[in-house]
Amino acid sequence: MRTKFIKRKQIIYSLIILALGSLAHLAGFSRNQVFSLSIFFMIIFGTLLFWRFRLPFAMIGIFLLLALGLLDIPHLIEFSGRDIILFLVGMMIFVGFLEENHFFESLVNTLVQYIGRRPLLLVVTLMVVGAVSAALVDEVTSILFMTATMIHLTSRFGVNPVPFVILQVFATNIGSSATVVGNPIGVMIAMRAGLTFQDFLRSASPISLCALAVAIL
Repeated sequence: MRTKFIKRKQIIYSLIILALGSLAHLAGFSRNQVFSLSIFFMIIFGTLLFWRFRLPFAMIGIFLLLALGLLDIPHLIEFSGRDIILFLVGMMIFVGFLEENHFFESLVNTLVQYIGRRPLLLVVTLMVVGAVSAALVDEVTSILFMTATMIHLTSRFGVNPVPFVILQVFATNIGSSATVVGNPIGVMIAMRAGLTFQDFLRSASPISLCALAVAIL
């Protein structure tokens, strides 16, 4: 059954790329433009249909662009966003250090012990912690340890974890937009537009706080 499903997705994927490439050709695009669009769609739909293999699709797409002469090394380096990559690497190292020392687990456990058996207050507190941690470190790290914490708590009390995990996803995504370091998109916007951390605090944080309040209510 699973093999048939994968084959069906492969057929759909091939037909989509072929159809879009044909449409680009019929629209009067040049050969290089048709190839470029086809490779672009190959990466996008490959990511959508085969999420686990998104990195190989991207690497193959870049290789094809280079091999066909549609992209050269200087432009690849120029538009690769080295500043953003280095910033994210630094953030990952810092977050990895905190995770190795169990900082996040200790913080959440302390909050849970302090609040005790007050479920509504506990859920609201964990949502706030998830939003704040996403704003300060990044949304991926926040959702990982906050989801694990929520699943652990719900299993302890014997309740369905799905609604509570969804609440954490909402809170984390909202919190990640509050600061420049919340997600890679924020970093990219800040780097390209010349925005500072204070600019995000002044313009984005109030909106995030209002959205978080609506999500909690």
